[in-house]
Amino acid sequence: MTGNYDAWQGLWNLQHAERFLRGETPLWFSERVWAPEGASLVFHALSPGLTIPGALIARATNPFIAYNSLVLLCFAFAAAFLHRLARRTGATVLGGVLAALAFCLAPLYTTRVAAGHLNLLGAACFPAALEGLVLATRRQGQARLLGVVLAGTAMAFSVYVDFYLALLCSFVLVVTAVSELSCLRGAALWKAIAGLLGAGLLSALLAWPLLSRVARATERVEGHDPRSLSVEPVALVVPGRAQAVHRLVSGLEGHPDPPEVEKNSYLGLLPLAALAWSLFSRPSRFHAGVSFAAGVCLVLSLGPVLQIAGKETAIPMPYQLLQKFVPALASGGGVNRFLLLVPLALALSVGLAVTALSARPSTKKRVLLALLVAAFVIESLPANPGVSSAPYNPPDPAMLAIARQRRLARQPPLAHSASAGGVLDLDPGIPNLFRQLRHERPQVWGYLSRAPRAALERRLRDPLLGPLYRQEDRAGAPTTAGAPTTAGAPAGARLPREASAFLLREYWGIGFLTGPDCSPFIDRASSFGFPVLMRSGLSFAFTVPASGIAKLTRVDLSLPDPEALRLGVRLEGLSGPLEGTRWIGSRAEVFFPADPGEWEVSVSDPQSGTSGLTLRWGDRGKALEWPLLPGRNVLGFSVTGEDLTPGGGLLMRFETVPGGWCREPWLRSAPCPLRHRAGMCDASAPGEGPLTPPHGDPLPAAAGRGEMSNSHSSSGLARRGARGDEQLSLEFWAGATRGEGR
Repeated sequence: MTGNYDAWQGLWNLQHAERFLRGETPLWFSERVWAPEGASLVFHALSPGLTIPGALIARATNPFIAYNSLVLLCFAFAAAFLHRLARRTGATVLGGVLAALAFCLAPLYTTRVAAGHLNLLGAACFPAALEGLVLATRRQGQARLLGVVLAGTAMAFSVYVDFYLALLCSFVLVVTAVSELSCLRGAALWKAIAGLLGAGLLSALLAWPLLSRVARATERVEGHDPRSLSVEPVALVVPGRAQAVHRLVSGLEGHPDPPEVEKNSYLGLLPLAALAWSLFSRPSRFHAGVSFAAGVCLVLSLGPVLQIAGKETAIPMPYQLLQKFVPALASGGGVNRFLLLVPLALALSVGLAVTALSARPSTKKRVLLALLVAAFVIESLPANPGVSSAPYNPPDPAMLAIARQRRLARQPPLAHSASAGGVLDLDPGIPNLFRQLRHERPQVWGYLSRAPRAALERRLRDPLLGPLYRQEDRAGAPTTAGAPTTAGAPAGARLPREASAFLLREYWGIGFLTGPDCSPFIDRASSFGFPVLMRSGLSFAFTVPASGIAKLTRVDLSLPDPEALRLGVRLEGLSGPLEGTRWIGSRAEVFFPADPGEWEVSVSDPQSGTSGLTLRWGDRGKALEWPLLPGRNVLGFSVTGEDLTPGGGLLMRFETVPGGWCREPWLRSAPCPLRHRAGMCDASAPGEGPLTPPHGDPLPAAAGRGEMSNSHSSSGLARRGARGDEQLSLEFWAGATRGEGR
């Protein structure tokens, strides 16, 4: 493949696009990563403008040929459109050819090939959109209409490839359009404005499916730290490690620590010289507009504060102010991406400089031009052309062993789709994507270019999954030592195998553990005590067995988390215990091994009685809503086999309704009744008979609190404060009311 590391993410994107074309998955959502919830791909570098054509190529060939073809096509289209743009703006044929060469050999793009950043290679949208702008403002009739279509289509294409490319394309179009319109008058001006508005409307219509999803997106994503990706001024003129000539100047560098490709900001001395010459020789309005836009982007790429020799200074930069006015930039953070527009201005300058140099041809000029071209090629050559072979070729036997195993019978209760999570890969980086290409199962972690923060934090909080990964690393890099431990327990504490298997398999839907067959990954997997499916030397596969954990007839939610986990009880959204009391915000969750039957929950509100509670149970979302009166409230409900996971796990969710209003967005936005009208027995009114709940199924008959609570302990719910966002204190429990253990 033409690329390393992130190129395998591009290969995964191609497979996702193929599954979309076959109607197996939505385009902007995948149940195969961050399973069992799944994850939105709106902020992921999916690049459907490239991957969907690549998926069509893969149907006739294979994914590797398809990916390589996309890389070559990106450069071919960029060269073609750059040549046409240079010709339309005054360059000769030779000038256009060398301008296209300067653009395609720009170090900023060749290093992206080596890194596998396919989404950043769609830079053909820049010259294509600008050529459309030239036609829309300078031509008449069909040529103007062609320019409108070309500019609008190129702009929409940039949206479907990468948000940074779309931002840069929009910016250079606006700046250049202002420059072009400033020299027009009368009817020509209004026709040009109409053409540009038409191009903008066309691009908005074509890009609306994605733009509307971005506008409606509610998930939070983690972006890069802009300080770690800021460009240093010295790196603009000193070849980086990605250049072949870096060895000649290696002693002059003092770069910080971002990845090698992100260090490379070299623009090329000869293109910079061509740009300086063109700016001092009265450039056209068009060239001046493009150069101005590139200059602004160069300044923004320096980040929030100026960095020199790898050290931050106290000098603030314009990006710091821009980020305050455009908070959405925080979800990206890759400030060095702004530099991708600069090669466009440099390439156009090269075309104009070559045109001027060859105006009066002579032997000396031809020799000088040949030497300059050779020098440019040498200074632009990458140290690594970026070619990698499949890491698991031939296929890894351990991954194939997972693929052959029978899939889980039903999805776990967290699933939002038809597919259950199946694999926990202990290496959360990009390698888990190409392992997934072999085992073909959803995985509980999953590498995305923008990790969904809610799903990430949920896993880091989990007492089994969290210790497997380093919490301070928001990208999800693995820890260097240690084994799974229970939350709140001393380091190295271990759960019983039955409890670990129950929680992993029934709650998360994990059937297999995998990762690189080396330390520390194999050590962590072995610490669970699960049976080994296969070790291939490349990776390992452990089977998470069905658990024989004892079913509970009574759950004491005041137990400390380590003790609860040993019984297979998973608590979330509860803190404490404090003198037998649990504290809950707007939502709490309890998962435990249970049998079907009649169950009851006891909560109390000893104060104002203006709070409410919603109880949801099972993976089908059965729910009851009821208000809480002062004193004790007992709710009975039925659990059937359909409410349990295959291994007998029951998921219960408690949602508070402070102030009598349903504040959660997926509940009815209406006042909740404040009177006791359900089959709940208040300790202060023991003779109150069974009634019909305000929402949900009828409750079991109960003549009084004593009949519904045979062996339960006391519990209570107290509201703190009157605001809807305040916490509620809970000391509640759930217990069986039928069968053994009553």
